[in-house]
Amino acid sequence: MYTPAQLLKRSRLPRDFVYTALKSGELTAYNAGRQSRPRYYVRWADFLTWRETLRVTVQK
Repeated sequence: MYTPAQLLKRSRLPRDFVYTALKSGELTAYNAGRQSRPRYYVRWADFLTWRETLRVTVQK
């Protein structure tokens, strides 16, 4: 399990991009904190699955 900060460091994606996906539910996360002060963790497999949805094909 990875924190959002660890995911950002490994993936080099923009911070807002990852946090928006977490808040919208697009990226599956587990809250190990309280509702008022969440502490999110993401499985690496869930992150990779979400990242694949971002793939685009560039036309030549």
